[in-house]
Amino acid sequence: MNLFFKIALFFLFSFHFCFLSGQNMRADSIAFLLKGHEEQDTAKVNLYIKLALNIYYTDTDTVKALAQSAFELSEKLNYKQGIANSQRVFGIYYDIKANYPKALEYYHKALRIAEEIGDKKIISDCLNSIGIIYTDQGNPAEAKVYFEKALVIYKELGYISDVSDCYNNLGVVYYDLKQIDKSLEYYLKSIDNYKKLNNEGGIALVLNNIGEIYRDKGDYDLALDYFNGALAISKRIGDIYGVSYLYMDIASVYILTEEYTRANVFAQMSMQIALEKDYFDIQKNVYLQLATIHKNLGDYKEAYENHVIHKRLNDSLYNEKDLEKRISLEYH
Repeated sequence: MNLFFKIALFFLFSFHFCFLSGQNMRADSIAFLLKGHEEQDTAKVNLYIKLALNIYYTDTDTVKALAQSAFELSEKLNYKQGIANSQRVFGIYYDIKANYPKALEYYHKALRIAEEIGDKKIISDCLNSIGIIYTDQGNPAEAKVYFEKALVIYKELGYISDVSDCYNNLGVVYYDLKQIDKSLEYYLKSIDNYKKLNNEGGIALVLNNIGEIYRDKGDYDLALDYFNGALAISKRIGDIYGVSYLYMDIASVYILTEEYTRANVFAQMSMQIALEKDYFDIQKNVYLQLATIHKNLGDYKEAYENHVIHKRLNDSLYNEKDLEKRISLEYH
């Protein structure tokens, strides 16, 4: 179960989900301020960071350039908060690109600097980000340690939105630890706060996560209700990544109910967005879905080709010949 959509990141992914409903206007406003800000000062660094955090899913490559500009100016100014935040934005960039070792490297760089200067907000953001990486890598026990540390600091600072994100993240961890009741408990805490904050992105995120629980329990109708509820919100607020992820989740239900033609429709819609936006984590999963779909529809050549691509995305350490040999055993 991929955790990119499941986990709130931020100023991690929560920033994306919390504020995406006004993202374009906010990003335009920040870009306007940045264009008119001629002084090479800490305010300009902060504008670089704010803009990056508003566009990291819609214009990922620009995010890297903004992080570089923020880092270079912060270095000139000896602005430690700016250096730490720019390193964290680099981490987010590599996280989106599914380069988890590189992302982890930058998150730890940011964390070390934040600890040196005693900036608790950046510390907690980095701890949350690192927890996400460990969750993505299938190490929920280690992720739990980082999320709980972040949660303590967010509560101390009074950042309710970030507390909500950590509740969601711990829900993911407990789900992966097979403690489903505990998982639902944290999801409900999270969605209750998101509703109080009128945070539609956060609501959609948790609806998706709860839907995945009911899907895996075999309650497919209820799972689809949650997925479609999350999808409606994601479309309304313009959350492109969320839409792609939810199409993938809906496809997963139809695969389980053996409605392969319908599953193919949603998988293809998910893949179209994922390819356009370079969402490699979604691509990897949808290629596997398409392999399953085409195999059950009797198109073994298409199934084989999709499975090969999935394997390559899933593990770049395999060489091509080994891949073909191993996958051939599965399809012949």
